[in-house]
Amino acid sequence: MMFHEELRKSLDEMNCTQKELAEAGNLPASTVNRYVSGKRVPEQRSEQLEKILDGLQILSNRKKYTGFSRENFYKILEKQLEITSFDYERFRKNLNMLIDTLEIKVSKMTKELYYEPSYIQRIKSGQRRPADPEDFAGKVAAYILEHHIADRTGIRQLLGVEKDKIRNDEEAVKALEEWLCTGEDPLVDPTDIFLRKIDEFDLNECLHKIDKSGESYVTLPFTTRKIYYGKEGMMKAEMNFIRLTLASESMEPSIHYSDMPVENIFGNPEFCNRWIEGIMLLQKKGLKLVVIHNMSRSLHELLLGMEKWIPVYMAGQMESYCLYQSRRNNFCNGIRVSGAVALREGAVRGFDEDSKYYVTEKKEEVAYYNKQIRNLISRANVLMKVYREENKQEFSRFLLEDQKEQGKRRNILPSLPLYTMSEATLDEIISENYFSSEFIRELKYYYLNQKTRVEDILKHSEMENEVAVQEETNIQFCFIPLAGIFGGQELWYSADLYKKHLEETRNFAASHTNYILIENSAPKFRNLQVSIMDENWIMLSKTKNPTIHFVIQEPKLCKTVWKMIEKRKAKESRE
Repeated sequence: MMFHEELRKSLDEMNCTQKELAEAGNLPASTVNRYVSGKRVPEQRSEQLEKILDGLQILSNRKKYTGFSRENFYKILEKQLEITSFDYERFRKNLNMLIDTLEIKVSKMTKELYYEPSYIQRIKSGQRRPADPEDFAGKVAAYILEHHIADRTGIRQLLGVEKDKIRNDEEAVKALEEWLCTGEDPLVDPTDIFLRKIDEFDLNECLHKIDKSGESYVTLPFTTRKIYYGKEGMMKAEMNFIRLTLASESMEPSIHYSDMPVENIFGNPEFCNRWIEGIMLLQKKGLKLVVIHNMSRSLHELLLGMEKWIPVYMAGQMESYCLYQSRRNNFCNGIRVSGAVALREGAVRGFDEDSKYYVTEKKEEVAYYNKQIRNLISRANVLMKVYREENKQEFSRFLLEDQKEQGKRRNILPSLPLYTMSEATLDEIISENYFSSEFIRELKYYYLNQKTRVEDILKHSEMENEVAVQEETNIQFCFIPLAGIFGGQELWYSADLYKKHLEETRNFAASHTNYILIENSAPKFRNLQVSIMDENWIMLSKTKNPTIHFVIQEPKLCKTVWKMIEKRKAKESRE
């Protein structure tokens, strides 16, 4: 509470007027009016403050009012003067950063926090200041944890802090509140986290772990219980579903859908790793995995869920769909079905401790749940196309069709692009290496295709390449990813040829008006190229471990990655 609010409250409770206070404290009525309205605040231990408090003491004695405390007013004033020195501009910038990063709908947050419609919007723009910024920040932080970031793991990722710094939800809210008020470090973009996880993922390392854990799944005893409750029950039900599926003779696909909170599985790192290992053992058995993602989740929940599925996507034998569902639904549900087993899960939204999980092997029930989940698929859209070496021709057809389409392209590249190099420079690189004649033919064919594709696109559309460029005095690693060839190859070359290639790349930009080159000193990624065509599609291309291309055409994800690049460009231009 502010000084003027406590002053007005005391007068109201004593049923006294401002005039009575002015007379009792020997102060001009206009001075009292400014204090009561909040237009002015007396200085600590000042003569004016003591007169105000003397007047209140006289009135409280006269009215036999016991609620007056001189010390209370001192404390309120001390806190208010601390707030007066509060850095509102930093708070405003942090609030805007948080809202932009998590794509928060301000109107919805305002309504949920019971503020007047334009209150938060005016704080964002700097037209208004919250009376108690720490209280306001606490309410915003609690709202974020409830509606946008499902668990404390997400808050840790967002703030970029270590695990032991935030151990429970209360500490998560406090950490976000403190960052809003005083934080100087930028938030970690959840989209950037997702892309870095793809960049760093190594399928060979992951499969090695799966080989080690496979036997333990087979030897673990099956539980005869079929109904489970709460989060502990969820873990037992999920493990039972995987074990029963592994043990069955059925080779039918394993299909998964859930709009239950993602932290149920992914909030417990140990269980999450165990669960992912089990899902990958289903792939190793030869089952095709089908996943339906709920796109109505918050951005953070959606990306966290997709991040955990990365190993499964990389291993292949995978189809993914997306489905929109209203978040206003009071219930959350899930179905997992394989040829011989079904798992049904459900809860009232927000009451996960009372969730129920039912595992069944009864043929008629498995058939019923199979029909239900296939009905869901019929309402869903394909989330992404995955291109591996076995569908290389299909990938080439996609690129050929795309080069005819108008629309701005953006690429984030870990090194200089192959197609800006002259054929003479490519021949010099080949002469420096011991390549097989078969690889040289494939490389030259790929080079000419890339060059033709880019030249065709630049005839009708802009292309912007954000490229990691090394300083000419400190050239260390010179390579070009060859993700389009598949097979995990990279083209390495000398520092002298790198300098020549860099000059050719700059000349290429100068001679093509639709080609925009943005040079960065540090690569955003090492084993990942990101390509975007307006908001129509995103392509994530890994060069090795494994060589794979994900083409996502879902509007929400396309818009999210596009906005991430826009925000980063705006930040770099300010710096």
